[in-house]
Amino acid sequence: MKIALIIENSQAAKNAIVHEALTSVAEPLGHQVFNYGMYTPEDAASLTYVMNGLLSGILLNSGAADFVVTGCGTGMGSMLAANSMPGVFCGLVIDPTDAFLFSQINDGNAISMPYSKGFGWAAELNLQDCYRKIFENEGGAGYPKERAHFMAANRSKLKDMKAASCRDMLTVLKSVDQELLKARSPGRSLPSCSIRTARIRRSPTTCGRSDGDLVLACRQAALVTGANTGIGQAIAVALAEAGADVALAGRSEPTETLALIAATGRKAINIKADLSSIEPVQRVVDEALAGLGRIDVLVNNAGIIRRDDLLQFSEEDWDAVMDTNLKTLFFLSQAAARHMAERGSGKIINIASLLTFQGGIRVPSYAAAKSGVGGVTKAMANELAPKGVQVNAIAPGYIATNNTAALQADETRNRQILERIPTGRWGRPEDIAGAAVFLAAEASDYVTGQVLAVDGGWLAR
Repeated sequence: MKIALIIENSQAAKNAIVHEALTSVAEPLGHQVFNYGMYTPEDAASLTYVMNGLLSGILLNSGAADFVVTGCGTGMGSMLAANSMPGVFCGLVIDPTDAFLFSQINDGNAISMPYSKGFGWAAELNLQDCYRKIFENEGGAGYPKERAHFMAANRSKLKDMKAASCRDMLTVLKSVDQELLKARSPGRSLPSCSIRTARIRRSPTTCGRSDGDLVLACRQAALVTGANTGIGQAIAVALAEAGADVALAGRSEPTETLALIAATGRKAINIKADLSSIEPVQRVVDEALAGLGRIDVLVNNAGIIRRDDLLQFSEEDWDAVMDTNLKTLFFLSQAAARHMAERGSGKIINIASLLTFQGGIRVPSYAAAKSGVGGVTKAMANELAPKGVQVNAIAPGYIATNNTAALQADETRNRQILERIPTGRWGRPEDIAGAAVFLAAEASDYVTGQVLAVDGGWLAR
């Protein structure tokens, strides 16, 4: 976790004490601490508590920080300023009990502390104890724990309320007094913090768009199945790059995907589930909600294929493909859609295939299942659109992944495939990821019931 320390001008003399207390707790736990000042009362640039709030918003919305520790004389001014920013949830922490309860109940991304009021003898010990309560354990576990589900629901509602009342960070930066933006942390420049554009997760309200750019305004959460490698991995990582926390569901341990998401600064959780049946469906949704607080986007990517001649194709192979590729897809969508419909917003993205449109050879169950994906996408879109949920599908063309390595290695077959693709190349997983980010974004709010072919022009040939 990247932790930013920001101290207001009246308390600049205490920067060294606060920084030492914070690093002594956070760094042994594997966190990074970045000190943005003020460093001393003599610093040329002076940070007021209002500027503390603005800097908190910039750092958290850009991904330059995952958590902000700020403060002023009473802690209240910095808290109010931070909470005026989109996507910032800041608590006032005075003692370790405040820190523990804020972490476990509210699970915010910033704290403000009083560095004058009550800041007396052995104050650094109180700081250390507070930081331990925040950073030693995973937040959001609830207190008491039996009320964790209700607390998670309240956090989700609070984020929805903030989304409904906020403007996106880019608009904030364009609208505030530009003299504030010229301020710099003493001795250091602000990090590179271009607010994430073009790739954007959807906000459940109109906040999030500015001058044609798609801009992350408020934290969202995505559930992606089959994200161990290939297309699923690319989609999960792209959503994280766009600002989403991501739950990964599947049989295999998605070690690489988890690491790639962690590198973006977003939260990732793994949900072990065999999606060849609908048995784990509700558990997958429940664990995603418990871990992320909400599900804004569901990507149904998990799938299998069985090959054999039509006259010899077995019932076992037929059922295996239909169960994973169509039945589980529908019932997982149903479970997630109940949550989305209750909140009045959501995106479901199904991974279809060129065989949604074509028949293929030696893959009858796969062709049937993917044709079904196209049909059920339209059926779900019709019923869920009035509830604020859009449902679309992506039909990938020939994509260079581990699954198609044999085809790429076959010189004759590879040449035949490339001759048919107008763009003259195999697709990349990132090509599909870009389409998925669009379908997860506010820009696609008027798009539903569509099967988007991302195939380099294959179907147009």
